[in-house]
Amino acid sequence: MEIKAKRSSYGDYGNVRRGEVITVDDRLGKALLQKGSFVAYDAKAEAKAEAEREAQRLAAEASQKAAEQERAAAKSSQAAELETLRSELNEKAARIADLEKQLDAYKTADAKGKK
Repeated sequence: MEIKAKRSSYGDYGNVRRGEVITVDDRLGKALLQKGSFVAYDAKAEAKAEAEREAQRLAAEASQKAAEQERAAAKSSQAAELETLRSELNEKAARIADLEKQLDAYKTADAKGKK
């Protein structure tokens, strides 16, 4: 009978660490199962559980990668918006400078005309 240790222990079966699978005779195995320090080991169930844990891990990694891509896209969008706003600001600053020059020219022309 194959059994898996729930915690580390020592006995007729030797020194066993938590999670270790050992093979013992049926009588000893049943006694250890009743004691509660071991559980019955099923290789198929163990493989299925491991596959499920791996699938969950992969799904979590995919979710994290998607979140990172979403953050990168948001940053890229913000950078593009910032560049657009800077461009508009530069255009308006140039327009203001041009209008100020025109205003100064009118004031200068008006001052010369009044003399």
